Amino acid sequence: MSRATIAVDRFVMLVLAVILIGAGVAAIAWWFGLVTWLPARVDLSGAQDIVHQPWWPWAAGAAGLIYALYQTTIWFFQGFQAGLIAFTAAVMGGIGNLKGAVLGGLIIGIIQQISDNRIGSEWTPAIVFGYLVLVMVFRPQGLIGEETREAG
Repeated sequence: MSRATIAVDRFVMLVLAVILIGAGVAAIAWWFGLVTWLPARVDLSGAQDIVHQPWWPWAAGAAGLIYALYQTTIWFFQGFQAGLIAFTAAVMGGIGNLKGAVLGGLIIGIIQQISDNRIGSEWTPAIVFGYLVLVMVFRPQGLIGEETREAG
């Protein structure tokens, strides 16, 4: 019989993923009012107010932790390229438009894969930003963005 083995880092990521999924489900349940575990704040008049804390900074930190565990090296410039590509997707789709940002991200992902396979990975960022320049020249409001009127 053969035994299944799993690397320690994969096991740690699996445990963290299960914990984060559970925390996400609990946060969603709390967000929709299905459960309340935060303490009530009582002021001098006796009125109670539930103390709300946003969950997304914790989720972003947990995602960064899992990414760092997977990469096994941490340095100060680690998320710069991912942030730059995310900003490019938001600008390409239209600032303030979530559907446009998703479309821009999908287009950037397709361009990156085609460029990596056909041209070479060293040219991928230049091709992505060249496409961004083309979008901004011919459609300055973005792919799905709406035209805005200037004040005055």
